[in-house]
Amino acid sequence: MAHIRIGRWVADPSDGTLSADGQRIRLEPKVMGVLLFLAERQGSVVTHDELLRSVWPGVHVSPGALARSISILRRALGDDTKHPTYIETVPKRGYRLTIPPAPVECSSPAAVRRPLWSAAPLALAAAILLALFTSDGRQRAPLRLTPGPLINNSSRSGNENAFAYYTRAVAANPSSSDAHAGLATALAFRSDYLADRQSWTAAAIDVATRATALDPGNPGAFKALGTAHLKASHFELAARAYRLALRMRPEDALTGNNLGAALLAVGRPAEALPLFERRIAAEPDSPIGYANLGRALTVSGFRAEGLAAAQRALLLNPYGRDPQLQHATNDMLAGRYAPATQRLERLLEVDRDCGRCVSYLGLIAELEGRTDEAERLYRRAREYAGDNEVPVLRLAHLTAMLGRRAESEVFLANATRRARADLANDMGGEGPAWRLGAAAAIRGDREEAIDWYQRAVQAGRRGLVWDRFDPLYSSLRDDPRFLTLSDPRRFAADHDAAAPVVARLASTLHAVDRRYAPLLASPLAGWPDDPPGWPGRPSKGPY
Repeated sequence: MAHIRIGRWVADPSDGTLSADGQRIRLEPKVMGVLLFLAERQGSVVTHDELLRSVWPGVHVSPGALARSISILRRALGDDTKHPTYIETVPKRGYRLTIPPAPVECSSPAAVRRPLWSAAPLALAAAILLALFTSDGRQRAPLRLTPGPLINNSSRSGNENAFAYYTRAVAANPSSSDAHAGLATALAFRSDYLADRQSWTAAAIDVATRATALDPGNPGAFKALGTAHLKASHFELAARAYRLALRMRPEDALTGNNLGAALLAVGRPAEALPLFERRIAAEPDSPIGYANLGRALTVSGFRAEGLAAAQRALLLNPYGRDPQLQHATNDMLAGRYAPATQRLERLLEVDRDCGRCVSYLGLIAELEGRTDEAERLYRRAREYAGDNEVPVLRLAHLTAMLGRRAESEVFLANATRRARADLANDMGGEGPAWRLGAAAAIRGDREEAIDWYQRAVQAGRRGLVWDRFDPLYSSLRDDPRFLTLSDPRRFAADHDAAAPVVARLASTLHAVDRRYAPLLASPLAGWPDDPPGWPGRPSKGPY
């Protein structure tokens, strides 16, 4: 297991411990993150801002949080503030990890040659991976990968099991493409619930690329690479990797489903819909295909049919985030805030990583005039990994409405900086442009808002009905250009391509309906009633 030596101490990032002379101290994750970041820059002054940005990315915390972490580290290391052996305070600047009697070193020569990723939350994974990537030259026995049912990526606990399992698998056989592919996938899914999304996906791409190099004929390696790019919002690269995987294994409907998700993210539902149908046909008891089919039908203009497909996903996975949020947003669009609130609150009881749930609850509170509650919820939503960009914009809009313009400008500056950074990091899809358009709309710059919104639509934005509803774009609702850009009839081709899918929807849903027919009329106790089942004929369309 990789480790970092700091004088007489050994830091083990894999379990967050410091060890020396038989003593073992477990550090909080953020405290370990501070130590690892200082270790990367040992001998150099690291400023307060650098530490705060790296260890608490995208989260506003007081300097006291950093001071507390340094204090804990000093106590753990037995350091003296006035005569430090390890952590030196540089007044008004920051901290320096001084060179102790035994210099800071990593357990692997490769880790010394190659720097760790700069973000401290990823240093744990980086330290492990960089050491594992260097073989000691000895022959390893072939590794048979037979993970148990709890090792999967469908939940946080399952993905952490996968991360632990495949980390050991790579250690046992550094030349295994399958082991690297499994580890890359687990790293990619960690970006859904751990801070510093970009660093986790960067690590996933790195490991998956190594998996493809180890065995260029392994479809699982290219599937893992596609998933890593998908989580990084590199949708075109994800589609390319998935297509390569499908070329090697054409019957893999799950990879086809993932390709559909990448295509849907760039506004190509017509290409995605048949892939989702194929996923359902291959595994009618899996909720994944139904959830994605529901989203694709909705953005193609068939909201009722999209909800019917999402309902089938919920038969199989009652707390599935995507289909539950699809129902919640439909209720919000219709002004049914009470059932939407109930649904979101129940989902949060089980899916505690659902930052969008908190953000939507804040939006409902805002729409109902409960501004204090809305602000509290938006601030809480900012703390969630992977779901914290839009809440900053909602805070900017809310504080502007309340006349707190200076505070609003701070939020807008943060949101704009992060969106531009995402563009600079090649994030695809409509997300960064949509956020920049919303920021300009809140600021009152119509020309810039229209320009960015047009770019978002060109990049694949298809949630046009929502955009006309969302308060973030409320200042543009009387602008003819915005009304034209957000008119779903502009994408009649998507609607026409989806019509045959809708025509055969009853047949597509037949297997699950036949097996679970009694449950269609029995909503989960305490939940709002779901929309009625598939009516047996397509609706007239979205308008």
